[in-house]
Amino acid sequence: MKKSIEFTFQDVFGGDGEIRYKDMIVPKLQRKKTTSKTRSDLGIAVESSMDEVSTEKRKTEIHTFRHAGSTPLLRLGGTHGKLWGVLEEARKTLNMLGEGSFRNTGITKSIQIQPVWVELEPLEKIKLESLPQLLNTIGHKSMIVQYFDVIPKCKAQIDLIYPDKLDKLVNQLLEQIQSMGILNKRRATIIGLKEIKD
Repeated sequence: MKKSIEFTFQDVFGGDGEIRYKDMIVPKLQRKKTTSKTRSDLGIAVESSMDEVSTEKRKTEIHTFRHAGSTPLLRLGGTHGKLWGVLEEARKTLNMLGEGSFRNTGITKSIQIQPVWVELEPLEKIKLESLPQLLNTIGHKSMIVQYFDVIPKCKAQIDLIYPDKLDKLVNQLLEQIQSMGILNKRRATIIGLKEIKD
């Protein structure tokens, strides 16, 4: 059976090793100096403070999308593409919730997803977002900020190919993934899903 699905995604983050560089002004040092002086004739302490900010301009990595011309692409298809991973995660969730039909790992292994690189049709302009990430280094914790191109809303069309007898289970998986955080950084959600009839 072949089923063509049109997805509407929200908050799709770039990534997958695709990097672009942008000159950005970033804070290098940010501190506040406070001084306290006591007037000898009054005996009153007077405080004054000064904010100091030092910035630098540097090329910053932006995690972005692969492009075909001006069209952004995402590796949703293929045997271990992002959508396959989401379906496998949904299968595990349904199995954990007691849906016995989803115990068999062969369900998702039987689903082919085409094409491998799927064109995204942005419905809103791509924006730049930053995500802080805590690093657990020896002796102390530090934080870095990563930057991502994000498509706030987009459409994509994929084909699912699978044995006819799995149709009911595939429909349940498609229902389940609509309530999950998916794709890069688990930040995207499905806000619309419809089957495209020939």
